[in-house]
Amino acid sequence: MTGEPDTTTEPGSFSIDIEPHASLPLADAAGVDIEELRRLIARVLTAEDLEPGTGLTLLLAANEYLRELNREYRETDEPTDVLAFGASEGEEFPSADDEPDEAEYLGDIVVSLSLAREQALAAGIEPVEELHHLVVHGVLHLLGYDHEEPADDEVMRAQEESFLGSRIHAGRGAGSHAQHG
Repeated sequence: MTGEPDTTTEPGSFSIDIEPHASLPLADAAGVDIEELRRLIARVLTAEDLEPGTGLTLLLAANEYLRELNREYRETDEPTDVLAFGASEGEEFPSADDEPDEAEYLGDIVVSLSLAREQALAAGIEPVEELHHLVVHGVLHLLGYDHEEPADDEVMRAQEESFLGSRIHAGRGAGSHAQHG
């Protein structure tokens, strides 16, 4: 993974920009499979019947950056594992493309790689599984899913499991979505 944005825009595809934030040590980003993340995001967008050209940005960052964002946007002075900033809700985080030219720009997702690793260890799963969970969780937020009410939480969990399997929620309890942004 390099410091340059990694974008794919092909006819009939989605515009998925995945990049490391300056807060993230390059060694932490080195093991991330960008193409695998892109395929995962595209699979979710395809399943949700999004139009070709629809775009989003995934920013991989360190805990301190997520803490700053969480403090600024959610008034919570602690890091979080994932934040989603929906463009349609005026929550769009200023991504690398200030003026995206995609057909529809969904918004931005920011994931803490450190928290993904810590949570994977605590849940007894591989770090890549937790990273995938956080990415899918963020994409679903951009698509309008939430987990504020128990019924909505069930729907969102079912959607996550449809893409990732039930292992991602094993042993986490019903309130596990409360930690996500």
